[in-house]
Amino acid sequence: MKFRNNFLKYIKRLFSFNLVIFITVITFFAILFYWFGIRQAKIRSECSWVKKHSDATPLKPAMTEEELWSKGLLEKCEPINDNPFLKRRNENCKEENQKIINQYKQIQPEIPAKDWHEKTTKKEYEFCLRSKGMRK
Repeated sequence: MKFRNNFLKYIKRLFSFNLVIFITVITFFAILFYWFGIRQAKIRSECSWVKKHSDATPLKPAMTEEELWSKGLLEKCEPINDNPFLKRRNENCKEENQKIINQYKQIQPEIPAKDWHEKTTKKEYEFCLRSKGMRK
């Protein structure tokens, strides 16, 4: 009887010790699997795509040149003959005014904001991996 009780205590102690060792080993391998498997796959997946965004563009109505002048969108270009620097500035002013006039000739429709993902370049991918500790 005494032998049987001692044997049962020994078996219980051995079983609980083996259970602790088993749980410790399983935990260790689970951590290794996470660190070298799941974590790296997740980082590679995150670094493969870049999220892009474009803001919404409001509706731009068509305007005549007179309307652009009245709203102050066009700049007054004064002719200057003496100074070549100012003469060049005057030419740039006229070019800018012409760009604005061309821009407002037609109605530009409203464009809603949108988000999309694009594949990263090799350089962006390497930078992302380095920033997350996967490369040196």
